[in-house]
Amino acid sequence: MRDKRRVGIYLLLLAGIGALALFLTMPGASDAQLIREALEESIRAGKEGRPGSVLDLLSREFTINEREVGSYRDVARAIRDARPDVEIENWAADISAETAVMVTPVKVKLRGPLAFEARLAEVRLEFRKETGTKWLVIPTRTWKLHRVQVPEWAIRDLGI
Repeated sequence: MRDKRRVGIYLLLLAGIGALALFLTMPGASDAQLIREALEESIRAGKEGRPGSVLDLLSREFTINEREVGSYRDVARAIRDARPDVEIENWAADISAETAVMVTPVKVKLRGPLAFEARLAEVRLEFRKETGTKWLVIPTRTWKLHRVQVPEWAIRDLGI
């Protein structure tokens, strides 16, 4: 009886390992879908004043018009204060193995001390794949927003 139970436990354990291996090796969403989902979640979080999901999307070397935007703490404070409402009009991205570029009109509305509302005719969003972890232990590659190019007049109006 004990042998049957032991064999059953081994088979169950083996099936669990097999299911986990299958889950981890299954093809995931396309790069375009991953970029869109991350950007949509970041936009939603920004509108609600939750900086965590926005910061998750940003690369450590994130720049706007070749200027560094400050510390993550400064960005988080700006998101909580301004609660940016961003609307992307064209989700098409030119994707290569390690980079992706999206050029689109964007509507931006900021609240609070940085109150600002405009439709920016041509915003260039540059993404790149960076290393990260899934569930804190599994190495993975994720898309991060690396650079944003916006019209200079918008930067002047915001005082950045």
